[in-house]
Amino acid sequence: MTMPLSTDKLLVVDYSELFYVALFTARNVSFQDKTGYKLPFEFFLLRKLSVLTKAFPGRKLILTGDGRQSWRKQLYPDYKCGRKKFRESYEDIDWTDLYQRYDELLGRIDVMTPIDTYRDEYLEADDIIAVLAQSGADVIAVTSDKDMNQLYIYPNFKQVSPRSPKLQLKDIKNPKAELQKLIDKGDEADNIPAAKTDSQRLINKKLVDLTDLPEVVVKRVTSVLNQRTEKKFDFDQFMDLYRYKFLGEFLKSL
Repeated sequence: MTMPLSTDKLLVVDYSELFYVALFTARNVSFQDKTGYKLPFEFFLLRKLSVLTKAFPGRKLILTGDGRQSWRKQLYPDYKCGRKKFRESYEDIDWTDLYQRYDELLGRIDVMTPIDTYRDEYLEADDIIAVLAQSGADVIAVTSDKDMNQLYIYPNFKQVSPRSPKLQLKDIKNPKAELQKLIDKGDEADNIPAAKTDSQRLINKKLVDLTDLPEVVVKRVTSVLNQRTEKKFDFDQFMDLYRYKFLGEFLKSL
């Protein structure tokens, strides 16, 4: 895939968020088959993708993932530093194993299915979604991240949360005000403090402003989006790895 045209209709899923949604769904529900096998996060993640494509038909499905060395950490070393503490609070979860399965599933989706995936160690999903929106493509972003509110400045952009049972599109009236709110009040989830000084306000703007990304970041996103090779889909192999009944219909509908 090269950079999308303004006529392209895209359903762009934040894979990293969907991973956590699926993980905690699998952890908290008791769904299991007749043998007592408890369904893993892979089932819930793939099932949600199937539900999303049915809710928003006629769109090309794309997955974007967060890199683990975001350029924002170079600008602000304490960026998202609370995430480690969050993970450590779940002593029963083997995060090393889960992140390996995260990578494996994303790689297999990219190689074995028609779904394109975009991930770079230096970038976050937000960066890729922002550049796609700026390109003029008709984008529905699947993420609950409030940073996306500012992208409603583009008339071709909409957002839906994967956590929303009815998958209703958000309605943002004043995207510029949403951006200013992030700059002034910071973002506790990402460990960005409220801006009490001009210097902190400048740092916050660089961290959260998706409508004015650094040129080097835009170039890197563009490079990632343009580095595609022709794929040979292998539905059977994918379905051998993930033996879920709904998968056949889902994959053939893409």
